[in-house]
Amino acid sequence: MTQILEQPGEKMKKLSAQYAGKEITMDELDMECAYWYLECFSEIHPKPYPTPPDRYRNYSSMDAYEKKEVPNSFWLMADVKEYLDQKFMIKNENRTILKNLKKFLLQIPESDFVARSKYNEKIREFEGKDFS
Repeated sequence: MTQILEQPGEKMKKLSAQYAGKEITMDELDMECAYWYLECFSEIHPKPYPTPPDRYRNYSSMDAYEKKEVPNSFWLMADVKEYLDQKFMIKNENRTILKNLKKFLLQIPESDFVARSKYNEKIREFEGKDFS
C-alpha cells in the first residue's frame, strides 16, 4: 500500500484526483495519508528548544519579587525576544506534530499492529517532551 516517495507533490495530486473522481472515499484518503506520514517517521522528532540567552537564564532564576522589578523593556531586548519567538514556534510545531500523530493513528486499522505500534512509539516520543 505504501512506498517511499521522492515526489510528494505528485503523490498528493494523485490522491486528490482519486478522491475527486470518487475512486477512493475520504476514509481511504485519510488512511493513505496516515501510512504516508508513517513513512516519514525517521525524519520526525521533537525539536529541542533553543538555548536561552544569559540574561533570560538570570531572569528565570529570580524569585517572584525580583521578576516584578524587571522593566517591560526586558522583553523587547533582541536576544530575549528572538529566544522567546523561536521557543514559541518550536513549541507549536511539536504540539502540531503530536496532534497529527494522534489524528493519523485513528486512521490505521486496528488489525495493523505494526503500524499502530510505530505510531504509539512516536507519540510517546513526543509526549515525553515538555512543551511548556
